[in-house]
Amino acid sequence: GVVLVAPAAPPKPAGLLADVARALRFARLDCTACEAPDEAALQEARAFVLFGEAQVRSLGARLPAQRQREVGWVVTGEAVALAGDAQAKRALWSELRRLVRALR
Repeated sequence: GVVLVAPAAPPKPAGLLADVARALRFARLDCTACEAPDEAALQEARAFVLFGEAQVRSLGARLPAQRQREVGWVVTGEAVALAGDAQAKRALWSELRRLVRALR
């Protein structure tokens, strides 16, 4: 499935994360959200959607290079920043469509 990785967010950004999860489930992809995925999630995930540079660095340090090449990635800004930025949200949805096509 797809793992959404984002820090705990206030209500408006949390709504964005819920929308992303709902869209992925609508595309018939299993989706889980967390602040830091456990080892099982790292090994089982087919793709990661990361919100913020801190999550990218953390996850990249935990995954071997081979595993990094095997999974799909969508990297975006912090959910708090995205909540008020229409252009960034459009870019996120575009990347999610690309990811869904790749995973089907």
